[in-house]
Amino acid sequence: MEWRQSLNGSSGYELNPDNPGAFALKRKFEEKRPQGGGASRSKIASGARESIEEMREADLNLGPPVVPGQPLDPGGPKSIHRHFVLGTLTNIPADRPPFYAACPEQVEKAQTSFSKPGDATTRTCNRKVTQNGNMWQCQSGHVCEKPMNRYLANRVQVVDHTGSLEVSFFDEAGRQIFGCEANEIAELWEDPSRDRELQAKLTSLSWKRYLFRISSKKETWQDEQRVRVNVEEGAAPNFLKEGQRLLAEVKAALEMPPPGADAPGGGA
Repeated sequence: MEWRQSLNGSSGYELNPDNPGAFALKRKFEEKRPQGGGASRSKIASGARESIEEMREADLNLGPPVVPGQPLDPGGPKSIHRHFVLGTLTNIPADRPPFYAACPEQVEKAQTSFSKPGDATTRTCNRKVTQNGNMWQCQSGHVCEKPMNRYLANRVQVVDHTGSLEVSFFDEAGRQIFGCEANEIAELWEDPSRDRELQAKLTSLSWKRYLFRISSKKETWQDEQRVRVNVEEGAAPNFLKEGQRLLAEVKAALEMPPPGADAPGGGA
């Protein structure tokens, strides 16, 4: 549980504090919280909010990564889970750029069952480029004079009242979180005279709440399997609607009989 010492004082937080008030609050929460193992799956399907704890529990049932060319088992566990988490971004690591130089070459866009007539048939390559003299080249062999920058941030910390989570985000989510294009951040990063402006920008993102749309999937890294968590969207929450949603949940929880109670009409 999270316990704040003051509404206007300390801006810090403590998980599972040694405090009698927090113990009582957590006990009441545990008494009223819904029971049952199917809750996480239904939330994913409906797009309802999940806590970080609920997200982790659901991801325990992730299936293995899909093998290219192999048919998908419709009865097996899902290889990708999607979650909606209302969390606080605590910081973005400043030891590496939150962007990369990408290839701007136009390539053919794969068509899917969702494609419509008139949709774009090309897209930018987006592969990472390396500088070779005055030119830049990607692994596909495309050459350009000036690359474009795209967001790529790793080891970003997100917390809520149930725990913490390490996530990554890419270009679409990066534009929402930073509020500008990656090229603007790259200009700040590469100009030492604007370091104070850069630090102010990074600091302004800390301890802000977002409604995250997150995807989780298993991957193998250095011969070890892990769960990769990517932010696909990071929108500023509508606090009025979020408050109304929480109030509805509280009212629904108060109407539920406590665990172990007799059903209505039942005798002792």
